[in-house]
Amino acid sequence: MDKNSLRALYKKKRLALTYVEIETANQQIFEQFQKIDFSQTRVVHLYTPIAKWNEPDTQLLREYLWFSGKRCATGIVVENTSEMQHVEIFPDTQFRQNNWGIPEPIDAKPIAVSEIDLVVVPLLCCDKEGNRVGYGKGFYDVFLRQCKPNVQAIGLSFFEPLQEVISAEAHDVKLSGLLSPNQFYRF
Repeated sequence: MDKNSLRALYKKKRLALTYVEIETANQQIFEQFQKIDFSQTRVVHLYTPIAKWNEPDTQLLREYLWFSGKRCATGIVVENTSEMQHVEIFPDTQFRQNNWGIPEPIDAKPIAVSEIDLVVVPLLCCDKEGNRVGYGKGFYDVFLRQCKPNVQAIGLSFFEPLQEVISAEAHDVKLSGLLSPNQFYRF
């Protein structure tokens, strides 16, 4: 199946989930997240979920990281580009939705990409080798290429990785892991 077909299929599958299924899956992903060793991690970049697309929520993950003494960051879309500005966020950071429905922080302090150790990446699906299908805008591929070489890129998904390998394009950046409700996969 090509990326556009997978994109359409997994948008539909996610939108078909009930509120209870989503809340249960978010809690299970959080439980898997707590099993990861963060001892060498100082700064974690987390996406802010788009509610209308039923994306896995990152709020519990952020709260856990702050409680563990870690710093958190997120991205702000730079209009008319495929890039994001990266900012540090705190428990009292206020958010507002941009034109795509993505919650973005208000009055946040920029953070250098070189400080980021781990990136929690949004996706629609990925395969058993870490090839991901996102929304097709390329924001995270551009961002991950800007990161230091040893940055970890972990996707969140309500679904397990596909066994069939997704054909990757030259600009695609593979994930180093995937958190699903059932397991943490390392690639």
